Amino acid sequence: MMRSELCIYDLAQDQVTVLLDHNGHIEAPNWHPDGYLIVNGGGLLYCVPLDAPKLEQIDTGFATACNNDHGISPDGRTLVISAMDESGQSCVYTLPVSGGVLERVT
Repeated sequence: MMRSELCIYDLAQDQVTVLLDHNGHIEAPNWHPDGYLIVNGGGLLYCVPLDAPKLEQIDTGFATACNNDHGISPDGRTLVISAMDESGQSCVYTLPVSGGVLERVT
């Protein structure tokens, strides 16, 4: 079984804080402008609130094989993800940051 830790490193204090200890694989944390993280795990995306860290799944519709390539728009309202479509082709999609309907970009 794989175990992952989601940590924050405070450069000024030279201190590591473990936010989340997860029995499974999570990776590629991205900071949202509103102060939470978005991570990938097992092909799904999760929101991780910093005040009560836990994995909250983001609805990515049929995209359940997301890779770790994801980003957040500068205004914080849109996610850009890379995932396999129904035919197995890797494509780029956008969707609301809270989850919802995907719009294919490529």
